[in-house]
Amino acid sequence: MRNKTNTYTTVILVCFCLLLFSSCKTSKKTNNTKLSLETKAFLKQLENADYRINITTVKPLASAATQRVFNDLGINKTGNTATRVDGHFISNKQGNIESELPYFGEQRQATGQYGQIDSGIHVNSIPKNYTINAHKKKDAIVISFSNKDVKRGTENYDFSILVYANKKVTVSLSSSHRTLINYLGTLQFLTQEKDE
Repeated sequence: MRNKTNTYTTVILVCFCLLLFSSCKTSKKTNNTKLSLETKAFLKQLENADYRINITTVKPLASAATQRVFNDLGINKTGNTATRVDGHFISNKQGNIESELPYFGEQRQATGQYGQIDSGIHVNSIPKNYTINAHKKKDAIVISFSNKDVKRGTENYDFSILVYANKKVTVSLSSSHRTLINYLGTLQFLTQEKDE
């Protein structure tokens, strides 16, 4: 009788453990690279067309020093704010990447001469390791590449651009000499302008 009770107890305990472990499983998409039809069409268009990303918002790594600089510059008196700065871009024309981006953040190494006023990010060349792929978890496209600064040839940048089918863009830029910075913007195709 005791042996039979132990067997029932063991079976119930095993079933309970299986039920517990299966219900605690993390949620995960079954097919991470499944894109919507709209994003698939957008990916194909992005692979075959020139484009420009118009930057609307700069998101520097927040620090007390960065905020102090914004306050000292009086950037909010120009109609811009510490994070909203218009007129900057990244473009891809026939495989050549050009960018004029502001940089607000802290440098880890000297990137120029003393008294240098322009600390922006300037790129104008064919990038290294240029790839366009579907995002592994989101219904979006990832463009990534590396490039050097035109004005400071010793500084390397790694761009990671997340593009959605609605043409909203998030750019993450890491540098060999500076802290990480992000940009938000919108993408427009340049080939459509050429055809019209």
